Amino acid sequence: ILNLSELKALGSRFLYQYPLTYEERWRSVRLHDPMTIIYTSGTTGQQKGAVHTHYSVNAANCLNLQVIPPLSHQDVHLTLLSLSHSYERQFGQMLSLNMGGSLAYPDRNVNLLENMQIFAPTWFAGVPSVYEDIVAGIQQAFAGEPAKNQRFSEAIDIGLKAIDAVTDEDGFINYYDWNYFLTHLDPELRNKYLWADWEIYSQIRTWLGGRYRVSFSAAGALSARVCKLFMAMRLPIIEGYGLVETCNTVSCNYLHRILPGSVGALVPAVEGKISPDGELLLRGDNIIREYWNNPSATREAFTEDGFFKTGDIVEQLPGGYLRLVDRKKDLLVLNNGKKVATTKLEGLFALHKPISQVCILGDDRSYVTALLVPNFDFFIDYFKARGLSFDEHALQYQNEGGKQTCIKVGLDFIEQPALKEQIAETVQQVNAELEDYELIMKYSIINRRFIVSADELTPTLKLKRKVIYKNFAGLIDKMYE
Repeated sequence: ILNLSELKALGSRFLYQYPLTYEERWRSVRLHDPMTIIYTSGTTGQQKGAVHTHYSVNAANCLNLQVIPPLSHQDVHLTLLSLSHSYERQFGQMLSLNMGGSLAYPDRNVNLLENMQIFAPTWFAGVPSVYEDIVAGIQQAFAGEPAKNQRFSEAIDIGLKAIDAVTDEDGFINYYDWNYFLTHLDPELRNKYLWADWEIYSQIRTWLGGRYRVSFSAAGALSARVCKLFMAMRLPIIEGYGLVETCNTVSCNYLHRILPGSVGALVPAVEGKISPDGELLLRGDNIIREYWNNPSATREAFTEDGFFKTGDIVEQLPGGYLRLVDRKKDLLVLNNGKKVATTKLEGLFALHKPISQVCILGDDRSYVTALLVPNFDFFIDYFKARGLSFDEHALQYQNEGGKQTCIKVGLDFIEQPALKEQIAETVQQVNAELEDYELIMKYSIINRRFIVSADELTPTLKLKRKVIYKNFAGLIDKMYE
């Protein structure tokens, strides 16, 4: 292992011995030479190597700098995702280096909020589950004392009312200037909001390091409620959309025009259109031209006129904004022809404490069902606080983000009446927001989490549905008997 000074010394000696090598090396690289090959996460089968050139990566960096709030050498980026994730590598690492900013790599032995306090980041890039985890951590911090929890709940209610008050008729929010935001609240609500900010939100901002300016969300649909909640706490999230093949960002929201529940509008220099079946098609300098050694996959990925097939179904919203409906391959088609967006249904469970993971089912069936994974840690605390016994020897844990998380329980655990009752209430609340054909008619509670080691999740924690269907085939079939 070398320290930084030793590494620098090696470089200096090499430069002294071979003064022309660096010059020759960088001049030998052409703009359209491959820079990196990034393999897709492979939710449905064989991974494909997306070939990005120096040209496509630099095009992506330039696009980002045009549309995101200004960043500088004074900014600190906290690296929350693995660098194997193209979103973190390009949008986080490369963009920070481009700006001369600092990169902080978290201590995996402590949890997310502790890392925030250690590094005090000004910005970071996350997936929706990161923000859901932050909300869960904040909720847990206030849950211990009834009086504190009551003030927290009041503050959240006030904040969401304030966000709704400044939302225009098309659902857009101008959050570029906090003072502008305040002036558009009526005096009574403004005073309540300022109390909530002083009493609760300022404390939460301190927990996140005290220097948070902005964060970004992609690689999945962010709950509109989570987006609004963070805005209420003066912690704006900019949601966008992109893929490995597009070198990430192709659309995003803007601070002066945020539409919660959307992935924003296409960025400049990216051309897009929607196919007759709703798939988003894209063309631009930031998009790959080939998959590595895979000409058949390359041909299948593009239309005859050169547009890349994203595989995502989108809905066009006011102002050219887009809403991500679902992955084309994840859209369920019931046997009556009705189409059900799994992303929508699974996303509705995001802020319900009793549920940790959901897999929606129903393709070529007569109704929708679900596999539900309870939030085991939540129920362990719940049972212990009420003196409810369960087999503690059956509990299995693994380290997730510096925290020991329960990933498996005994069958007696999921048979607890208190657990079943809360799960049933949660499903009822979700069903209240659905169309008749989308209703979850039956569900099964399972006693372990979906995990990467069982090949049920990708490295970016997306469900590998075919594997889950195979692993739980018997349970699924029973729901359709």
